[in-house]
Amino acid sequence: MKQTKKLTIAAMLSAVGVLLIFLNFPLVPQAGFLRYDPGDIPILILTFMLGPVYGVLSTVVVSVIQALFLSADGWFGGLMHVLATSALLLPVGLLTRKKETVRRRIAGLLIGVAAMVAVMLAFNYLLDPVFYKLPRAAVVDLLPWIGLFNLIKGGVNAALALLVWQGLGAVLKKIKTA
Repeated sequence: MKQTKKLTIAAMLSAVGVLLIFLNFPLVPQAGFLRYDPGDIPILILTFMLGPVYGVLSTVVVSVIQALFLSADGWFGGLMHVLATSALLLPVGLLTRKKETVRRRIAGLLIGVAAMVAVMLAFNYLLDPVFYKLPRAAVVDLLPWIGLFNLIKGGVNAALALLVWQGLGAVLKKIKTA
């Protein structure tokens, strides 16, 4: 596939990701500042189509737009989004890069959700006290809710991306190869 076509597909799916960020709501009442949005679904689909490099680049683009125009957390929220989404998409992108099977895709998504939870627990523990000026003990109290939130967000987005891909994958592959 020509580079121009790849960039066009990446730009279109990134734009859909930005639009989907507007559909957000809190998932965990104990941590209402954590808001679910389905913006990672098109990024995962892009990763299925073009691989992990395009997925990460799309994540960066979407996160910069989110940080500049949509997020109350600014650059910090954008950074955390890049870390979370990259952790989610890299395993599936790497596992399916050479050999695409449903089993590998599901395994990659499961590993990705686990990686997203682990990465976000670690980075929230390390960075939240600095950015939010919170005592570390307060952050530690929030970690179970942060973990639960990322498990739900990653799981829902992974499942929905897989469903969309299973339904539209043949069409999307034709677009990719046309």
